[in-house]
Amino acid sequence: MNYSLKQLEFNTFLIQILHMFCLEVPTSDEVEAYKCLQECLELRKRYVFQETVAPWEKEVISDPSTPKPNTEPFAHYPQGKSDHYFEMQDGVVHVFANKDAKEELFPVADATAFFTDLHHVLKVIAAGNIRTLCHRRLVLLEQAIKFNLHLMLNADKEFLAQKSAPHRDFYNVRKVDTHVHHSACMNQKHLLRFIKSKLRKEPNEVVIFRDGTYLTLREVFESLDLTGYDLNVDLLDVHADKSTFHRFDKFNLKYNPCGQSRLREIFLKQDNLIQGRFLGEITKQVFSDLEASKYQMAEYRISIYGRKMSEWDQLASWIVNNDLYSENVVWLIQLPRLYNIYKDMGIVTSFQNILDNIFIPLFEATVDPDSHPQLHVFLKQFSIHICK
Repeated sequence: MNYSLKQLEFNTFLIQILHMFCLEVPTSDEVEAYKCLQECLELRKRYVFQETVAPWEKEVISDPSTPKPNTEPFAHYPQGKSDHYFEMQDGVVHVFANKDAKEELFPVADATAFFTDLHHVLKVIAAGNIRTLCHRRLVLLEQAIKFNLHLMLNADKEFLAQKSAPHRDFYNVRKVDTHVHHSACMNQKHLLRFIKSKLRKEPNEVVIFRDGTYLTLREVFESLDLTGYDLNVDLLDVHADKSTFHRFDKFNLKYNPCGQSRLREIFLKQDNLIQGRFLGEITKQVFSDLEASKYQMAEYRISIYGRKMSEWDQLASWIVNNDLYSENVVWLIQLPRLYNIYKDMGIVTSFQNILDNIFIPLFEATVDPDSHPQLHVFLKQFSIHICK
């Protein structure tokens, strides 16, 4: 009886909200806001690329829960150079069918149009009446209509559907870890075991060049006054805790095992003296753990900074040479926005340098796969995200 009364009260409240939301005559401010928002939606169409045939319609998979295995993930077959021609103009790459063609294959807005549209969108975002309208609508949709209505109508159905699914619970339903930085893909105990193992099995491996001297792994630990016996999880200190909240400087320090940047370079970098062999080995161990669990997937992030044009080839060669492929893992390339730092350090002279270093190798590998064979193979296995 109490449940029916509460449901009746909610339905009455919902009807009142819908009546107010749908039948209320908008004010002049609201009409202006709706027009501005509609203009922004139209602007979006200029920058969103849509394939003629959606990816999920190109190939029909009978069981979408089972990924299709790739038996040769790093196989490269000579394809030859295409006739396509591209050029960078004011930060925008223009692609043509050939060098003599005048019409672009994928027309995009030029830099002037982009910044004009950007300033228009920022102006719309800053408008007080639009912020008020959007906040009110979002709160209304979240609190009064969508979520609670969904609970009222579908909670029991979802519970029964979950109960009826055969052989499915939290431990054998597929889960995906996202926003996981690759250098932090292993847990701290795994990293500790790996470091101890390398110190025990390969103490004479030359791993770093510091202060004009090549140092072996044993010599590095001796210079830090550490032994394998001394190492423990607390001394490693790579676990993010409450002290790192809103403290990006402290968060970055957690990537230094034992607080030592040289240990980070040796074990958690791919562009080091040993060409990232240690990081490749521990990554493959993480892949094995994911494959053993079967139902756990991951999306690991690796940074491309745009400091030099060879970054893409270095990353691709590290992936290919270490055979870092798993059906349970996809790579996500993040582009940290650190231009001001690189400009102050003299690494780049303009933002155009950043754009060239990031995008030119990608277009070169697309037009002529044989010019960047490893990068061409790697391009099939990742997506890109621009960091805030």
